[in-house]
Amino acid sequence: MQEEIFGSAYAAAYYVKHVLNFPSNKKVYVCGMNGIQDELTAEGVQSVGGQSDNANLPAITAMDTVNHDPEIGAVLFGFDLNINYHKLAKAHTYLQDPNVHFLATNDDRTFPAGGKVFPGTGALLAVLSTSTGRSPTVLGKPTQNMLDVIVDKYHLNRERTCMVGDRLDTDIEFGKTGGLKTLLVFSGVTSESDLQTSSIQPDFTIKTLGHLPI
Repeated sequence: MQEEIFGSAYAAAYYVKHVLNFPSNKKVYVCGMNGIQDELTAEGVQSVGGQSDNANLPAITAMDTVNHDPEIGAVLFGFDLNINYHKLAKAHTYLQDPNVHFLATNDDRTFPAGGKVFPGTGALLAVLSTSTGRSPTVLGKPTQNMLDVIVDKYHLNRERTCMVGDRLDTDIEFGKTGGLKTLLVFSGVTSESDLQTSSIQPDFTIKTLGHLPI
């Protein structure tokens, strides 16, 4: 069952290892939760940062402790409930080197939770994009990097695959761009009124997954 779950953190780790052919003597600096580092470790990629940098800089004078690290070969940014200036300062500093890859698990503008909508990875990521003037390689939906990784690993037949999701600008766009059939579920971010005004149109719609015939 676990091998059938393909999240953006795993897609990022797979991309770093097998697409970038990341050097074994380099490390990935992670702005994100433990799951990202777990996936990197499983792929044999060294990483630093993450939740070990949850302690923020205590004062402006502490900025002197943030320096370039020649062992960093990539900055990987994901959703982080503990994002702080310390992490952003480190990532910004490492990205001054044009040879350091700038990667993101996704660039979702918002994050739905508990019936509300909060800032997503894309909103947090905008800080680094603005300060460095660099745009990250996004590895999650709707970019095709993630689908390319899935096809490469599982030899997926696009013609026999349907992308099911609750968000037009990520899930459905991901499927349409990748040549998949698409099914929009009205149980998440996108409402029926949103669909009526969107240029992104799914092949099929359904109110909830519970309405799928078994």
